[in-house]
Amino acid sequence: ETLKVGADTVVVGHSSGAVAAMRLAEETRVAALVLVSACHTDLGDPGERAAGYYARPWRWDAIRANAGRIVQFHSDNDPFIPDSE
Repeated sequence: ETLKVGADTVVVGHSSGAVAAMRLAEETRVAALVLVSACHTDLGDPGERAAGYYARPWRWDAIRANAGRIVQFHSDNDPFIPDSE
């Protein structure tokens, strides 16, 4: 019932889950973020826009400060998330 995340937690997120992980790290210290097919815009998708993750500017400095380590995986042929993301 309560999300227990702390400085010893490794958060793994795929696609929209990676976006949620980055938003979490804006406010919460974590040991690491493992991001798979992450994006930083709604890609023009109404469903992604409705999620609300993209409605405010990213706090990149806070994410870097709160995540002990950031690892990102992405392929060069992802049909949904372009390399430019």
